[in-house]
Amino acid sequence: SLVSESPLPVNGLDGTLLSITNDELKKSIPNWELNMIIFEKDSKTYVLSNGAIKSENFEKFYKSFRLK
Repeated sequence: SLVSESPLPVNGLDGTLLSITNDELKKSIPNWELNMIIFEKDSKTYVLSNGAIKSENFEKFYKSFRLK
């Protein structure tokens, strides 16, 4: 597996995007790509995930995420 990490703000909070790919899995599941965004607020850790299904909707999802 290949893991890449990059900063990604979510609703004004500092987040980290982790992208994980695996060439062996992609042979049988071409859309397999795990993306997770991790961030903290008020001593709580939040993780948003695409469920390992590459989709343009994941960006819309995490950009719509709001914490009160």
